[in-house]
Amino acid sequence: MIFFTKSSKFPPQFLVLILAGFMFFSCEGTESGKNASTERSDSGFAGTEQEGIAGSLSDAGENSAQQSRGLDMANARVANGSFEEEFPLLYGLVKDDPDQLLPELKAYAEKVLSKNISSEAEILALMEQRDSSLITFITPLFENMDPESLDKNWGEFQEELNRLGMTMTAAEGMFTSIGSAPFLEDKIAELGSKEFQAYVKFMNARTESRNGEYPFQNMKPFRDMVLYGEIIMEGNNEAYKKRIDEDFQSALESFTDVHFVSNPGTRQVGVAMVHGTSTDPYPYLAELETAKEFVASDQDSKYKKALARILESPSEITEKPENIYVVVIEWAENKQMAQMRVRSHLGAGEDVPHHLKIRRGDGTDKYAVTYRFYEDEEKANSAFVEAIKEFPDARLIYCSVRNGDLYQLGI
Repeated sequence: MIFFTKSSKFPPQFLVLILAGFMFFSCEGTESGKNASTERSDSGFAGTEQEGIAGSLSDAGENSAQQSRGLDMANARVANGSFEEEFPLLYGLVKDDPDQLLPELKAYAEKVLSKNISSEAEILALMEQRDSSLITFITPLFENMDPESLDKNWGEFQEELNRLGMTMTAAEGMFTSIGSAPFLEDKIAELGSKEFQAYVKFMNARTESRNGEYPFQNMKPFRDMVLYGEIIMEGNNEAYKKRIDEDFQSALESFTDVHFVSNPGTRQVGVAMVHGTSTDPYPYLAELETAKEFVASDQDSKYKKALARILESPSEITEKPENIYVVVIEWAENKQMAQMRVRSHLGAGEDVPHHLKIRRGDGTDKYAVTYRFYEDEEKANSAFVEAIKEFPDARLIYCSVRNGDLYQLGI
């Protein structure tokens, strides 16, 4: 495990500010010093041409001074400083692209840190610029960086990126990607609709879910994606629904498609894994504490009832199953249809968490929308009895397992 620490060095202008502040307080008193610190002019980065997305920034003057009142000290300094002074590491990365990436990143940073934003649409435009353009071009620069240099400056890079609503993800201490991070939170709370606020939080949780070599060992991001995704899916904004649909489906599966894998010949409960009949700990090993806390919480979610029942009696197999029993609720022609049927069942509070591809007795491949699966015949029969109480057309089938694929035995 690699630990990163922030550098203790401060830029020269920071020391000058401290000295100036001390002299000002000595001469004028505490209250006047406080007022002076918030009366700075918000004139933007020195030497930055204000065009494109930065074109809406106000000129220096009375309006700019008023806008700077809400800035914290760090951002107030940025308003009067230069991009290369305030973001020295990022500047070092992008300075070799002075015609496109550097000016775009400067303009974006100025807009974000000035907070001169008046609508949800403006915030969304910044998010799209960040996600579709800036991250796309910045990521390869990090990927091609000397690993030791990145390790040494990880904390400082992360701090600069965080100020601009971006963050690095990592696995085993190594860089993996750049994604979205919280930014403009006060503006989002002030200007954003319920669905937009949920969308922003969903996207940040999606980035967080990509951290770690074993991503399902931290289920909190997946829980958040389910909660915020549910708000969006229950709302009226079709654009946001379309944007998150695939990721929401994936998060819901990761959070609910749970089974246990144990060693053969033991009565001990095995370890939790997610997705189908997977038995390989990498990357499917999962923690269930987050799901248990979610079920016990006062969170308002239509998926809680189904998840509670899944956790009470999960599917179980051993590490190398030869044959398993599958309680099938219905059949679907393809994976997407099966996923949507599982999602519908879960949303109705019905604990039907699995979809399994099975080669049927007639030689065709179909997807089984599945209540439970077991190696143990007694457990399978008990689960089948429970299933037919709610789903009279449920069937119990027997499958062989070869290289992770399922083949129905009989018809």
